[in-house]
Amino acid sequence: MVLSAITSDSPACVCERTGPALRRAFTLVELLVVISIIALLGGLIGMALQGNGGNGGLTAAQDTVGGLLNFARSEAALTQGPARLIIYDTPTTPDESRYLTRVQVVVPDPTTPNNWITKGDIVDLPAGIYFVPPIPPAVPVPASVTTAWPTSNPTLCSTNLTPASMTVDSSTAPTVYLYVEYSLLGTLDGAAANGFLLALAHGVAHVPGNTTDTQPVRFTDPSDLRGLLVSQYGVETFLNDVTDFQ
Repeated sequence: MVLSAITSDSPACVCERTGPALRRAFTLVELLVVISIIALLGGLIGMALQGNGGNGGLTAAQDTVGGLLNFARSEAALTQGPARLIIYDTPTTPDESRYLTRVQVVVPDPTTPNNWITKGDIVDLPAGIYFVPPIPPAVPVPASVTTAWPTSNPTLCSTNLTPASMTVDSSTAPTVYLYVEYSLLGTLDGAAANGFLLALAHGVAHVPGNTTDTQPVRFTDPSDLRGLLVSQYGVETFLNDVTDFQ
């Protein structure tokens, strides 16, 4: 029996690899970034599906903020530098609707000192949902609001946030934000170094031009509260009831 030679032109012959010899594995940082983006997108979709206000709005906002915190932590590891989650804290502007509702992740601008650049999406919480600042607005409360926020109870508000005037995305003037900062190791720095609390609640914005109400936001129902408690190592715990804050 004569066996015919198999040449390199024969379909049965595989003479060389046409693709890369090895497939590069994902790094831990890349996986963290992907997981954070998925969590953030899930929260944004939840906000869109559940609509404005109500318990659905609070829960969706809580999920979205959790995704943003994970995203900030991943960005710190990815860029090997600090990353901040910032909350808009300037009520006396032409666009005061951003006050305590707009949140985003920023990192230092490598080309411009003292400028921070946004990473990912800028997020606005559903209408009627606000971050509760470290010192909630005080009374008097308008007649239309039957429940005053219990300012004497220090547990029903956010804690360990840093106020700062920052230039973001090369804005023409610095803006005041509340922020928490992650280090390149994924731990927390600054006022939040030992952990922090973000509280979310229903609120009512004052009507522009109403001189009888000087508070930009009134928090209306302290019994309906959501939040995120974050440890110094960046571990998140969701707080789903007012009793979880006490």
